[in-house]
Order: sequence, then structure tokens, then C-alpha cells
Amino acid sequence: MGPVHKFLLEVPLDASQVSSFNPAYQVKVVAYPIFGEAHERIVNFSLDGRGSALFSFNETPGSLKLAIWPETVSAAGLRNLQTISVDVPASSWLKVSKIRLPEVTISDYYWNWWLHLTKKFNVDRRPIHVDGFPVFGTKIAVYDGDGMW
Repeated sequence: MGPVHKFLLEVPLDASQVSSFNPAYQVKVVAYPIFGEAHERIVNFSLDGRGSALFSFNETPGSLKLAIWPETVSAAGLRNLQTISVDVPASSWLKVSKIRLPEVTISDYYWNWWLHLTKKFNVDRRPIHVDGFPVFGTKIAVYDGDGMW
């Protein structure tokens, strides 16, 4: 039998009003406590655009900052990005051990921005030395000149 989790936090998400909604697209919800490591959950959406992240803690987690972002972004990278976020004050845990937050609505703005930011690009180039011969083992860095992909 596994450990008993005394504190539960449910974070319901609603993407049902997103015009370009695709249930195959996943998002990540990260809970950042004041002290300790971040907790990550990947949310799969139902066909009607609803999903939920469930966090469990062995002891009171205290204050939490929740951030929502595409599932491909790391928890470390997500901490300082401007995205949908929710604060859970430590006082929330004083009288209850299970919290279900109000549904977090994901708008077209964020959904489309996330899709744009998670585009994958292939760069098909062979580094060539000035004398015309290929350069093997060369690392190539690609930068976005206008900051918009």
C-alpha cells in the first residue's frame, strides 16, 4: 500500500470556448510551493474541452503559485514566464485538507499563443567551410531575429 496523502488540490481547467480547440493538445499545471520542489501535472482534455490536474501532498503545502503552460515547457522555465497563474494562499489549508479551485478558463488568446510558441522547426543546413568543404561535428545555433518565430 502506497503513502496516504493528507492534502489534495484539484485544479479544473476549461478550454471549451477556445475556437481552435484540439483535445490532443496537452497543458502542464505546475504548483510552486514557497519552499521545496515544484510539482507538475500534465492535463489531458476531454472532447468538450475540460480537464483537471490533481496534486497530493503528505503535509500542508502552504502557499502555492500555480502556472499553466504547454506541456513541453519545463517547470524551471515556466516559473518566470507570463502565463495563466493562480495563487493558493496558505490560509486555504487551515480548515480543510481537500481543495477544489474554481474552474480556470483558458482563452483563445493563451491557447493560440501557446500553439504558436510550441511550433517545431527543422533546420536543414550543412556547415561549409570557406574553402567549400563540409565541417563535421559543428554545432549550429538558430536564433529568432524578430522574437516571433
